[in-house]
Amino acid sequence: MTIIQNKLLIKHNSYIISLDDVSFISYKENESKKDEYWLKLYFGETESGRFVRYVARSQEILNHIVYTWANLRDIDMTEDELTKLQR
Repeated sequence: MTIIQNKLLIKHNSYIISLDDVSFISYKENESKKDEYWLKLYFGETESGRFVRYVARSQEILNHIVYTWANLRDIDMTEDELTKLQR
């Protein structure tokens, strides 16, 4: 995973998206592989809209994506708040 210019998420050999265009993010931990998370990054206002999938291979990567997205949306999210969401 690469994020450049603090907004472009690059999944090598697949896509480049602007986190500016992501309306919301859903994610869940992979039940069979601890500390791996499946994300959906949505474009549009509903879950029936368009999205891309991304696998974060660690909680650190998940946090980096969420914090970068939140920062672009002027959402002040702390590590403690994100940890509470993951419980």
